Amino acid sequence: RLEPYVVLKDSFKHMSQEELIELTPNIDFEYLFKAMGIPNVGVDRKNIVLKAHDFYVKLNDFFAKRSAESLIPYLRWHLVYNLSPLLSHEFLDATLKVDANLMGISSQPARWHKCVAATKSALPDTVDKLFIENFFSEDDRQVALTMLDYIRSAFKSDLESVTWMSED
Repeated sequence: RLEPYVVLKDSFKHMSQEELIELTPNIDFEYLFKAMGIPNVGVDRKNIVLKAHDFYVKLNDFFAKRSAESLIPYLRWHLVYNLSPLLSHEFLDATLKVDANLMGISSQPARWHKCVAATKSALPDTVDKLFIENFFSEDDRQVALTMLDYIRSAFKSDLESVTWMSED
């Protein structure tokens, strides 16, 4: 099921740790923040930015009905599914069957395609640099820099108008 469309500015909720814990009492964020070495995040001000509010509400509901251990099969499946390109052909064939049922994919991508995707995933900056060196003209570079200037300007303008962010 697709999530409902939310305007970008409305999709971020700024909360305090207390508000997050109140919203998700079945998720131990206090423990998580301590384990991450940031026990005071969201204590003095609303500096926790929640991107997918509905997701956390549903995750909280999930943990109200089930234990964390019930996620183990799901996480195990995702681990095997995501590592299947690195495993034997039996795993690749099983993944293809899943992909065929879920997404209508009828064949494995060519080996070169998987190699390119793996390289892009592992070395994104290097691949980007090679692409730019080989396929970007000076005119393309100037257009891209102009676009970046517009994006930076819009971002700066947005930052100046937000009420939740302090001058610090």
